[in-house]
Amino acid sequence: MEKARKLRDRWVNVRMNQEEFDKLETNRKKTTERNNSDYIRKIAFDQPVKILTRDASQDALTNEIIRLRKELNAVGQNLNQAVRKLHTLKMIPEFRVWITEYEHTRKQIAATAEIICTTIPKNNA
Repeated sequence: MEKARKLRDRWVNVRMNQEEFDKLETNRKKTTERNNSDYIRKIAFDQPVKILTRDASQDALTNEIIRLRKELNAVGQNLNQAVRKLHTLKMIPEFRVWITEYEHTRKQIAATAEIICTTIPKNNA
C-alpha cells in the first residue's frame, strides 16, 4: 500500500543576496536535485544528496569514440557513393577505376577500425 503523502503547508522563507543565491544554485546543480526546495530540505534534515561526478578518462574516451564514429561515417558515405557508381557502370574501363577507388576506401576503413580496436581497450583499463 502506498504511503500517504504528507501535505507541506508550512513556509520557511530565507532571504539571500545574489552571491549567496548563485552559490546555492551552483552547489545544487552539482547534485541530482531538480529544484532548490528539495535540495535545501535534504540538506536541512541531513538526508543524503547524490552528487554528480564526471570521470575525465571516460570523457576522453567518449570524445575519441565520437570522432572515430564521424570518421567511419564519412568513409562509409564514400563507399556508398562508389557502390552507387558501380551500379550505373556499363563499360569495363570505368569498372577498373572503381576497383582502385574501392581498394583505397577499404584501406581507410581497415585503418580506422584498427585505431578503434587499439583505442577502446587502452582507455577502458
